[in-house]
Amino acid sequence: MPSLLPALLLGLFLSPARAGSPDTEVTTGVVAFNGQDYRGAIEALETALQKQGELKPANVAKAQLYLGMAYTRVEPDGSSAVLALVPLAACRKAGDRTAERCVEALESAARSAQNHVIEQASAGDIDGARRGAGLIQSALAGEWFGAFTLGTVELLAGHNAAALPLLDAAWNQVVDGPGTDVVHPVSLLQLRAATIGRLRGLDAGLDALAEGQALLVSRADAELGEIEMIEHATESVREELRELDATLAPHRAAAAAPDATAEQLRIWAQLQAQLGRDAAAEATYRTATERFPTDHAAWHDLGAQLFNRAVGVDDPAVIIGHMKAARGPFERALALDPQSASALQALVQITSVLGDDPAFETYSAQLQALTAP
Repeated sequence: MPSLLPALLLGLFLSPARAGSPDTEVTTGVVAFNGQDYRGAIEALETALQKQGELKPANVAKAQLYLGMAYTRVEPDGSSAVLALVPLAACRKAGDRTAERCVEALESAARSAQNHVIEQASAGDIDGARRGAGLIQSALAGEWFGAFTLGTVELLAGHNAAALPLLDAAWNQVVDGPGTDVVHPVSLLQLRAATIGRLRGLDAGLDALAEGQALLVSRADAELGEIEMIEHATESVREELRELDATLAPHRAAAAAPDATAEQLRIWAQLQAQLGRDAAAEATYRTATERFPTDHAAWHDLGAQLFNRAVGVDDPAVIIGHMKAARGPFERALALDPQSASALQALVQITSVLGDDPAFETYSAQLQALTAP
């Protein structure tokens, strides 16, 4: 009788993954990854995960892990790292050593994705950075890191007031934890407290910092040196907030004095605006126009403060509201100084948005005459 051993051995060899099966694609993807063919790995692993229901349970997590790691490596600038977050977040639930590797890879991918988004924002591509941050937020749904990244983008865009609600939302998720944080939330604590300090003043910033520090310390692992790290990080923010308040103090005092000049009021309002304290800045500018109604610069700067509120706004009705509010102060500024090119430029834009064609034509002609060689 012929031996059945060769046939049995062949059957055993082929049984783990049929040729062309999703499990075979996982093997192909892992081999490609180890050979640094990251695009080939992505193609094979995505093909396998399209038939996830046919995969062996262990291969599901393996495919997700290697797909995520391939995405983090395929583009050296980190632009593809955001695509790694979905598979890596999913494979954390594997419940074995693969899950531990997924957590490690997810932390690395999240940082790479955030760094790329921050580089975009720093280079002036705010819209692109917002899209990237939105993808991070979507991939890590229910975790604070996405809202934190989007808040960071708004800060880099100079929108402190828009950033704070995002940082607050992220911090609330930390408070509701402890969850599956992909990175330590001390960086969020620092940025949120600093932003509160800039918007609401020293005491509010220090209170937010102390409250957050107490929470993180209560959850810290002393053996890993986390308490020392948290204390060092929060102390640096305390110093920053105190230095900021010391810088602001003389200007705040000068503006508060009964004999404050128009220039002192305008300087204080400009500082408030730079910090994102829009309502306070507007109030200071209005004080300047009330006390010094013939001061061209006070009216001009009030108009600019109101005009700039439309920056980054998508709602046409809100934009029109800001344009209407800014128009009056700019018209007062122009009446006080008919040679003000900046006031004319603003009024040309405002009347264009408002659809006031006669005024638009008048201001455009004045501006052209003023700037003609």
